[in-house]
Parts: sequence; C-alpha cells; structure tokens
Amino acid sequence: MKNKADKEIVKIEDTNWYSVAGKNPLREQGFTPELMLRIEQAAVHRHLRYSIKFKLGKRRVLTGLAAALLVILLVWPNIGLKQKDLNAESAIKTQSASASQPFPSPGATKYLPTFSSADFEFNGINYFMTLPLDRDKNASYAADTSEGILWSPAPPMKKNQKTKLLYPTEPYTLYLSSKEQTELSPYSARRVYTFPLYAGGAQVYNFLIGIYGFGEHVFLATGAQNANELTAFPLKVSVLNMKQVASGETVKPREFLTLDPSLNDQIKSFLAFDQQHESILIVDLAIEQSGNNKDRVRLYDLKSQTMRELDSAIEIEKEGSVAITSYKLDGVKRTAEIFMKIGWQWYADEAEH
Repeated sequence: MKNKADKEIVKIEDTNWYSVAGKNPLREQGFTPELMLRIEQAAVHRHLRYSIKFKLGKRRVLTGLAAALLVILLVWPNIGLKQKDLNAESAIKTQSASASQPFPSPGATKYLPTFSSADFEFNGINYFMTLPLDRDKNASYAADTSEGILWSPAPPMKKNQKTKLLYPTEPYTLYLSSKEQTELSPYSARRVYTFPLYAGGAQVYNFLIGIYGFGEHVFLATGAQNANELTAFPLKVSVLNMKQVASGETVKPREFLTLDPSLNDQIKSFLAFDQQHESILIVDLAIEQSGNNKDRVRLYDLKSQTMRELDSAIEIEKEGSVAITSYKLDGVKRTAEIFMKIGWQWYADEAEH
C-alpha cells in the first residue's frame, strides 16, 4: 500500500514539471533550461544506473562511427595541441538577426561541468558544454578566437537499421560565446551559422569534423556520409572571418580546399597556418622520395584568395606541444603551425613507434 509521500514523488520521465516550475517562484533568472537539464541528469545518474550504462554504450558506438566516417582525417588541432585536445539550406535570416545582437549572457559563470559535459581549456580557463546523455562528447568542438569561443555541440543521431550507420537528425550549428561565459550554452550565445543537414542527397548527411581557431580566422573541416552505405566523400576545409561575425554581417564559411579521398592511401599530408602572412600551407609529403614522386607544397593566401605552387623544402620540428613547419617563399624562410594531418600513413608511422 502506497503512502502519501510515494504519491507525491515526481517521475523523471514526466517532463511536465518544467511547465509547472515556470508557474511558481522558481521562475527566476537562475532557473535556466541548462539547470533543468542538469537537475534531470543528476536524478538519472543517481536512480537509473542501468539506463546510464546503456547510453554510455551508445556513446561508444557514436565514437566508433566517427572513426569509421573520417577515413581520410587524423585531427591535430592547432590550439588543441596547446590545450590537450588532439583530437536543406542554412537559416540565413535567423543567423543574421542573432549575429547582430549582443551576448545575451547576464555575466560570467562558474566552471560547473556535469556528468555528460564536453570540457575544453583555452589559455588556462576551463569551459564546459552541457550535453544530453545520448550525445557524443567527441563530436562536440570549440575553438578560441579573437571574438570569443566558437563552438558546436554534437547533434542528435539516429541509426540506419539496415546499415547500422548513424546520421544526424539535426544540422550542426556554430555558436559564439563570450570568453567570460565558461558554460557554452545556446541560451547565452549567439548563433553564427547552421550547416545544411543534407549534403547533396536525401540520405547523405553533413558532418562537422573539427574547428581550429587562429585569432580572427577560424578553419572548419567538414565531411559527409551516406546513411545507406559506407562511402568515402571528399573532405572540405573552409574559413570563417570572426571580424565579420562580430560586425553582425551575414556569414557563411568560405570553402577553399577539397581533398580527394581516393588518394588517402597514397599521401601523407598536413595543413599549417602562417599567421604572420595570413596564409595556409598545404603539404603532400611523398611517402617514397624517388623520380617524380616528390613533396607537393601549395600556399593559399587568405587575402587574395589565391593558391600557388611552391618549390620549397619542408622541415618540421616541435616547439613544446606545438608542431611547426618551415618553408621558403622567394628565398625567405617562413614558419607555420600545423593544425591538421591527413592520410592513413600518419597512423602507420605512429604504429611503428
């Protein structure tokens, strides 16, 4: 026989308590959607351990998909090396309106990560991104920029019952948060850009692979996957100007490089940013130096938006936890910071050591 206390217990599954809470004195500035999510997650973590174990297993599946999906990419973030992170149409009207608005954040927040949060560190400051329990932390990205923290949370995924491949049911979205706001939340951030959900077909979906920040320049790596079959699609790299974002302009990442996945087994490549000259160095290292099989070196100028071939030797060295490459242009030595590795040969080399 249930007593009166049992009858008053509120079930976690009953989310009607959100609307009820909004009608009482709890409806204050501190009672945010993030807080509701954390309260619910804390209750789930405490009372539904079996459910948590199942969802953690699901997260491993998501991580496995990411490894299978990114068949041509070994992520090596530029700032990430310093911060221990080695790892339809866009809604233009919405983006334009929100980008011109100031940060809605009421002020700085404390670092209060939750059980399912994705954590980041920039310049000694810890940031966290609260996620639902069924999201993959490793598919959430953030980068330090001149205008704040640019970030993207992992979208919800669904499994194709025939191929068992996962695909996003919502598009990836970029947000900009103030550097003083340590909780990366869409409720205290500006929406910058939303990627199209589909990539040229009803069952081909866009995936965000990485975000790399260098001051006012941010580089984005994206790929695609067919939910009906495991297919290698080109890796695309684009750039976003954060000064334009801060000015309230309607922004869209500008694509400047597309990499052919069929060359994955034949190349060992990397991208590096020369911040002093605002140029991107694109290097295809010859696995075996012989005959016509030589390194290919290209330089993309962000200002002129032009690409040129260079006849230059390449040297790579480590400066602390950062990889620096040197090259020559018109006889003058320059340096650039490596932020992305491409090609399976990088894995093979690491396996030998």
